[in-house]
Amino acid sequence: MKKSEVIKYLRNVREILKKAGTKDGYYVNLKHVREAFGTLYLGILKAIDEVLLRSGIEEEDIPQNVKGYRKYILKYRGRYSRVIDFFNDLHKVFLKRFLAT
Repeated sequence: MKKSEVIKYLRNVREILKKAGTKDGYYVNLKHVREAFGTLYLGILKAIDEVLLRSGIEEEDIPQNVKGYRKYILKYRGRYSRVIDFFNDLHKVFLKRFLAT
């Protein structure tokens, strides 16, 4: 994945959030907020994929689930010290706030 592909995800998030509308500084359409957050989550996973590929991981060894991502992030934690904490926090928010409701 190229950097420009990750940027496309971020641009898509902006476009989706524009559809959500705001009132008093808050988004009003939860459906679009969920969609935007899901797109952001996928974009972050794609960015992690790119980092792993650049670190020498073969494309067929790219993780297919959260447990696999955690394994590789922990392996490279010294190089990317705050990535695992950010990934775990993001995953918790995604699961608790957007998939559970």
